[in-house]
Amino acid sequence: MWLLERLAECGSARMSELAGWQSVDRSTITVQVKRLEGNGLIARDPDPADRRAVQVSLTRNGRSAMEDHARRMSDTMDRLISAWEPDDVADFSRLLARFAQALDENLENAAEEPRRDPDRHQRAGHGEPAAPDRSEQPDSRLA
Repeated sequence: MWLLERLAECGSARMSELAGWQSVDRSTITVQVKRLEGNGLIARDPDPADRRAVQVSLTRNGRSAMEDHARRMSDTMDRLISAWEPDDVADFSRLLARFAQALDENLENAAEEPRRDPDRHQRAGHGEPAAPDRSEQPDSRLA
């Protein structure tokens, strides 16, 4: 649902923008997009500004699925806090909003940072480990 929510916020986005937003490799986003596209929740179209790039957007079914999910989440939250005191609900709401804002800011900052380590994705367990960089290690045959 996170990807559907993002597309609902921005209307449409390039796959590379979505990868940057999540600080993941484009191949990771491609897998997610293919799955959602196969379920009829999003559509991929050529970017009008650059026909080589792809824009991703919600379909009518995607928007409907997102709205259904939001409704279920709201009903669950209402049920879970129904026995709480009003002051506790107010405190929880305030702190949750504060946390969500900090999380959004963190994601925005991560997306703006240049990718200094292109193999970070593999070392984090998302694919084959990268070969060690031997460019700064002395050649043992020369010793």
